[in-house]
Amino acid sequence: MGSNEEKRLYERYEIDFPAQLTVDKEEGTQVLKDLHTDNISTGGAFINTDQPLPVGTNVNVTLVLPLDELKKIKAYKVNVNISGQVIRQQKNGVVIGFDKTYLITRSLTEEKENHSYPPSLTPRETQILDLISHGYTNRQICDDLCVRLGTVKAHIYNLYKKIGVSNRFQAILWNSKHISSTS
Repeated sequence: MGSNEEKRLYERYEIDFPAQLTVDKEEGTQVLKDLHTDNISTGGAFINTDQPLPVGTNVNVTLVLPLDELKKIKAYKVNVNISGQVIRQQKNGVVIGFDKTYLITRSLTEEKENHSYPPSLTPRETQILDLISHGYTNRQICDDLCVRLGTVKAHIYNLYKKIGVSNRFQAILWNSKHISSTS
């Protein structure tokens, strides 16, 4: 997310996510809690904070994706933990460019509701997209659907091609935006 041209490669999502930043400093770890972002893409995010962080500061970002709000599913949450680096300061926050690594954890407490997906997705792809959005790993999807790992990978490959994404985080963002706009 360095240049203006590069910024435009990433679709922006205007979804308000609670956020937390963890910064490792010489004097110890600093955690900035109760932050939020309402300007996020798959390449980075603007995090609203009144504490300046120098450009180049390495940070770990925790986003809490409240799927109950996004998808009208009660009591579901997915935490996305992403590392990155501050690439620009502004008066009311910092712009963080995401690294390629992330960790998704899930919290399930209620049954899923049925959702309307684009007609180009097969019912199985729709089911897998929903499981990905709930933080399931490929192995957990295999176990849940009683299919082989190769079958799951093939479905995910086809799913990513159809919705135009290249990783799980992008698929989760696409799904939350699409579900929000069709619900």
